[in-house]
Amino acid sequence: MAAEVSIRRYEPGRDDEMWVGTYNRARAGAPEFVPETVEELGRERERPWFSAAGRFLAEMDSVVVARVDASYRDEDRELGVGFIDGPYVVPEAQRRGIGKALLERALASLRERGARRAENGAGDWNMAALAFLRKHGFEPSHTYSRMERDLAPVSGIGENREVELAPVRVNDEDIAVLYRLMDSAYAEYHNFTMGTLEHFNWFVRHQGDGGTCIERYFALESGRPVGYVVMAIEHEENGRLGVKRGGVYTVGVLKEHRGRGIGTRLLLHTLERLRALGMESAVLSVDDQNVTGARRVYERVGFRVVRRFTSFELALTPKRDSPGSGK
Repeated sequence: MAAEVSIRRYEPGRDDEMWVGTYNRARAGAPEFVPETVEELGRERERPWFSAAGRFLAEMDSVVVARVDASYRDEDRELGVGFIDGPYVVPEAQRRGIGKALLERALASLRERGARRAENGAGDWNMAALAFLRKHGFEPSHTYSRMERDLAPVSGIGENREVELAPVRVNDEDIAVLYRLMDSAYAEYHNFTMGTLEHFNWFVRHQGDGGTCIERYFALESGRPVGYVVMAIEHEENGRLGVKRGGVYTVGVLKEHRGRGIGTRLLLHTLERLRALGMESAVLSVDDQNVTGARRVYERVGFRVVRRFTSFELALTPKRDSPGSGK
């Protein structure tokens, strides 16, 4: 029998410890899990696009036992898709209908705000979450691979040595160029939207908050930017996991310049920089259905899949008014 559950909105500030603690207890045991902190949540709330409109907590006997976040930003409205993170239910409250109740509230919230589709996802290690999404009508849409490789030197694999690499400066001019490059390079990607330049500018200027080391580079041909790469070292995460690892956050090349080794050159430069900074391995994530063939490039560079994540979608039918409502 389903438990009696009370669902309420998350209140920023008041509910921060419960929001973070519930997630950490529900996710404990996931591969390479790094707990959230209240400080990280505080930095998240400072983002200009932050909204708590789709964040909900579930209580059982006045104790918070689950959370869900149904995000539907202004930039998502063009696609009509809202993104659900969770529900996350603490172990002792699972299998009591709480996840279902929270999911229904999240879907209702997206409908109320005009979303036409909902996206959620789960990793291949979480069979329960994959089954949960299928049970509630979600259909697989895309798979993503997390890939990793050590930082042994590699070269002579088709990299373009004629392009010039230049650091991206953290100023309005370079940030605007990077924004346009990413918007063009990612135009064909699944459910992709850049958002506003103002939001992107803020994000770039604050991407290193919390101690993350960020480096960004342009690939230049005749002085014109035709590609880019963003790399990062999450020092705090590395310390918690006991690893020396960097990440390729994003890499892209303008469509008309692909197939000429520019992306490979950017990747090899990133691996060289990570090695120079004392790292021992690198990770990245890729859409397996990426129309640019990026995964083949990563495999040629030496990356191998370590786990996969499946994205699911659900069509949201408009909420119907009750008979006799006059609407």
